[in-house]
Amino acid sequence: MANQTKNLAAVLPAAQADFVVEERPIPTPGPNEVLVRNHFIGLNPLDWKRQLTGMFIPSYPAVLGTDLSGVVEAVGSNVSKFKPGDRVLGGADGIVSQKPENAAFQTYTILRSSSTSKLPSSVSLEQAATLTTSIVTSYLMLFHVLGLPKPELKAPPPNATVLVWGGASMTGNLTIQLAKLAGLNVYATASKKNHEHLRSLGASVLFDYNSSTVVEDAVAAAEREGKPIAYVADTIASTATLSSVQDILSKSTATAKVIAHTGPWPEDLPKLDAIDADMVHGEELWYKPDMIQLGSKIFHEDLPTWLESGVIAPPPYRVIEGGVGKIQAALEVLKAGVSNQKVLVAV
Repeated sequence: MANQTKNLAAVLPAAQADFVVEERPIPTPGPNEVLVRNHFIGLNPLDWKRQLTGMFIPSYPAVLGTDLSGVVEAVGSNVSKFKPGDRVLGGADGIVSQKPENAAFQTYTILRSSSTSKLPSSVSLEQAATLTTSIVTSYLMLFHVLGLPKPELKAPPPNATVLVWGGASMTGNLTIQLAKLAGLNVYATASKKNHEHLRSLGASVLFDYNSSTVVEDAVAAAEREGKPIAYVADTIASTATLSSVQDILSKSTATAKVIAHTGPWPEDLPKLDAIDADMVHGEELWYKPDMIQLGSKIFHEDLPTWLESGVIAPPPYRVIEGGVGKIQAALEVLKAGVSNQKVLVAV
């Protein structure tokens, strides 16, 4: 095997423990899989939440992580879209397969071919590592949960506004871009320091979520345009944010009112009957047949095309050097709070 090194992994030995570095075997890809030598690992809030709560971790020790970019080392017998040496990004399915070799927090990771994308030369490996979870979540929020017209359909957009709550999150960045690509009227909330950047991505009107009048301001702006807020993508999905977006939709004159949210609906927040709300389930791309097919379309067709043409710009990022031994420190940075920035670990 070319470029063979040790497969160092950040291993979670027990619930709520810190990650420790251990050496694991370099795995061999199955028929529909690729082996990637990781160069950058992208961190998500779900990673530190899993570490603290044990969600989706049936046993220990465990290897976590979903987002990565790197170079293909080997491919399975049925794989024709990739070859050794290809620069790729991918979504590691360890959260579903429960296979440690299929998780991102290590030097080498097994990826399904269906959730791997070849990178155009214009996109760096650092940029690529910002995309996986966020692009899938954004796509599913807009075109699956909210049911809005996909960009390739070139359908006339609804005479309504989609509001992205948490526009400066990584998912928010990409939701704004995909919504604009689909021809939608896009509003977003973020702290004022991020308004200019989000406007450059395609949000036509920005609101400061810290404002005491954000609900009234958002409703009034959309009503003045004659495009009332009908659709909300809540990328934060806290009790406070979901309460605010329900309040916005309850005051909107739109007929259809739908919320797509990235986390479970809070137990302490009643749902309003006049509003549909559903959580996005990105993990379905790994086990539902129709969703696996959709995932292949996103990773093999849509994302490479969008990146090559430049209509989708990777979000800003911060790189933490030092290899998988820095996973714990990087998760502490993410947990403490970052704004408009993806935290990456250089492998």
